[in-house]
Amino acid sequence: MTELTCDICRDLIPLVVDGVASEDSEAAVKAHIETCPACREMYQGELERGITSLRAKAADEKVLRRLRVRLAWQGLLLTFAALAVMTFAAQPVLLLWMLPAVGAASYALMRRYSAAVPVLAAAAALVWSHDVWTGVGLGALLCVGIAIAALLLFAFGKEKQHD
Repeated sequence: MTELTCDICRDLIPLVVDGVASEDSEAAVKAHIETCPACREMYQGELERGITSLRAKAADEKVLRRLRVRLAWQGLLLTFAALAVMTFAAQPVLLLWMLPAVGAASYALMRRYSAAVPVLAAAAALVWSHDVWTGVGLGALLCVGIAIAALLLFAFGKEKQHD
């Protein structure tokens, strides 16, 4: 194996630290840093930066997870506020048009958590009205809105990928 120059070793160090260098390159870098203090210092610095970035990434993911849960709860509360206003303010004929819109808005706000909206709304309607079919109808209309929103976002998402 030929001796690496410091320039080549410094070019290869980030690849070795990331684990994407070939076995020969990794062996050559490790052999070089045993004899070269400057490259060994750079290698140690890259290792420390990699560990620090992994820790920062884990912390960022934790913050994002908390934010997603908080937004899901806010979306759920907003959806139920809209349902309450519609139920008390709108005429029954308008509910046929407005409930799918609320379902679509809940999907836009909450994505995977939007499935809780029709279930909870149907349960609330069942408790409030004591009529099973009112709860089923309310949940079904919300599901229609969620399905429409999901299909539209899927269709337009696919269209953007092809451009």
